[in-house]
Amino acid sequence: MPSLDRDRTPGRWIAILVGTIILGLTAALWGLMHSQECRSLAINLQAESDYLASLIEADLRNRIPALHRVAMAWEAHGRPTRESFSESVAPYFADAPGFQAIEWVDSGGIARWAVPLEGNRRAFGYDLTRNASAREAMTRARDLGVPAITHPGELVQGGLGILIFIPIHVGQRHDGFILGVLHAERWLRYVFSAREHASHRDDFLVSVRFQSDLLYQDVLPARSPSAFSASSVARILDHELSVTVIPSDAFVAMHRSPLPLVVALFGFSLSWLVGLTIRLYQRSLTQSARVRAARDELTAEAVAREGTEAEIKRLSSRIDWAIKAARMGVWSWDLSTDQLTWNERMFELMGVPDDVEPTYDTWRERLHPDDEPWVVALLKSAVVGKGIFDTLFRIRLADGTVKHVRASARVERDAKGVPIAMTGLTWDVSAAKEAEEALRESEERTRLLLNSTGEAIYGIDLDGRCTFANHSCARMLGYQSTDAFLGKNMHELIHYAREDGTPIPLEECRIYRAFREGKPSHVDDEVLWRADGTPFPAEYWSYPQVADGNIRGAVVTFVDITERRATELRIRHMATHDGLTDLPALRLFRDRLSVAMSGADRVGTMVAVMFIDLDGFKEVNDTHGHDVGDETLKEVARRLKLSVREMDTVARAGGDEFLIVVTSVGGRDDAAAVAEKVVQRVAQPMVVGERYVSVGASVGVALYPADADSVDGLVKLADNAMYRAKRAGKNGYRFASDSGDPHVE
Repeated sequence: MPSLDRDRTPGRWIAILVGTIILGLTAALWGLMHSQECRSLAINLQAESDYLASLIEADLRNRIPALHRVAMAWEAHGRPTRESFSESVAPYFADAPGFQAIEWVDSGGIARWAVPLEGNRRAFGYDLTRNASAREAMTRARDLGVPAITHPGELVQGGLGILIFIPIHVGQRHDGFILGVLHAERWLRYVFSAREHASHRDDFLVSVRFQSDLLYQDVLPARSPSAFSASSVARILDHELSVTVIPSDAFVAMHRSPLPLVVALFGFSLSWLVGLTIRLYQRSLTQSARVRAARDELTAEAVAREGTEAEIKRLSSRIDWAIKAARMGVWSWDLSTDQLTWNERMFELMGVPDDVEPTYDTWRERLHPDDEPWVVALLKSAVVGKGIFDTLFRIRLADGTVKHVRASARVERDAKGVPIAMTGLTWDVSAAKEAEEALRESEERTRLLLNSTGEAIYGIDLDGRCTFANHSCARMLGYQSTDAFLGKNMHELIHYAREDGTPIPLEECRIYRAFREGKPSHVDDEVLWRADGTPFPAEYWSYPQVADGNIRGAVVTFVDITERRATELRIRHMATHDGLTDLPALRLFRDRLSVAMSGADRVGTMVAVMFIDLDGFKEVNDTHGHDVGDETLKEVARRLKLSVREMDTVARAGGDEFLIVVTSVGGRDDAAAVAEKVVQRVAQPMVVGERYVSVGASVGVALYPADADSVDGLVKLADNAMYRAKRAGKNGYRFASDSGDPHVE
């Protein structure tokens, strides 16, 4: 008890009070240092956000002049072709990733061209004036002649993006805009990829907003909420983007100084030293606690070590299973002893019993004799560091079986660079080689099939370029081989104009309809153009070419229908013309008379219809035979055609009867002059074969509209007038309006 009283002396409480005061001072000093750390972290964050905002502004300062150079080239040289436009802007996608597309928008706000085509097909023909932000930007660019940019918005191609309009003026004419379509997420990801200290990019969560719209946000591992952040403004023409940076836990921890911790430890240590007299009473308890803590720590370390060893075993087992599943041979070559170490699969691949100790010679003996020289040379080059060993070659087993294998290896070197070993993998690719050979044979059969058909066949991609063609296609188009047009635009080469030379716009091309509308197209009323610039009528079929559910282009087959067209014309001609005299038949005569009557109504003239019957023709037939009669009819037809103008019509009604339509007749006297000429020409003797033949003509004349106002009425009146002429003595003419003797002048 006396010793216990001594332990309760006031000195113990003084020590505790002094320790408490020291702890308070330590806490105050720690708080001051912590505040300083927070200010330093805020400065670093603000610097990072300012830097990222400057990257955005710098990137736009490069992109907008690049687009402006395209517009200046356009203005300097006039509107380019679509192909040259594509070639001129294609490098920008590699130099400045982030562009969804670079397009030409015409002065009406319609997107006409887009590069690249893939992924931007929905933009073709899109009316940008439907979007208020785009319409405002186009108006500003056109009126002020400066680049203009839209508010971020949903792109036609999908995703959030920004449109940059560069106006084009060719002379005094506004020729539209060069449109750069920035996909916001891909663009900002590319911009931020240019950050210095790439290894620290995961130290921040970066987000970019336009007003309330989120354009971009990093995706980083999960973190605890942070009270630190910084924002900066990136100015893009007349727009502002807000860039916000939030640090990761690791970054915050990295920027914490150990000094506050040292101060805290020092304070606590000092406090502990002051209170050491008090803790002397607890020495035995403290020692026991330390022993227990050490024992617990050793136990935890042993458990962790066992877990690590078990994980290593699991990973090794998985690697072994992966190698077995892939059926790969694993080997290691000791360059100093020339000994090889193989796994089971390697023995199986090389056809070597597993009780054999493999060496370099064992491996070399299995190489195919034709492949051995270059494979060995490649292996030696890899050993001396002049190449890599990753190649495909053949091996030949003891039973003569040949396999195709692929081997890949790396060389291990000592500290001086001397090669000491080579480790590699070998696997069987025979099945893949067989499949490749089968595919090559299938392609050859397809080529033979294409070239053996008489129809012309060719394929085009979505830009209209020829992807394949058969020999019939080259022959019909007048080319020596298909090499002359493979890769060229077939519309511009063979389908650019109609038969009369009128151009066929690309948007009206019915061959392209197959991949534009996804359905076949059949046409037989157009022409294709040969290599020498001559057209020929063709019938073609255009079918969409589909691969993996997507339309990749079209396959076109066509035939030359020149002979068919000529046959159709002959048939139509035979249907409307007399087979003996080649004069129009009654149906065509009626059609032309009807047209002449309509024309006379318009210009106020008359039409004369003449019905002609030959006099004395029966005697010719009876005396000389039908062959002479037929030749006589042909000669009469020729003389009748010489008696009238080219605009008039001479037709055969049947037998020895003919009809004439005389257009634009001024009056009765004009018609009488023609009728007189007909009578005189027909009456002249003719030589048919070796015989002299003479016939006459009785002509009846009816006038439109004086005598009748219908086709049938005019023909009937002319027929009646012809009979009156015959009764009056033949070889003369008479008008339908006459009564009494025929009038002969």
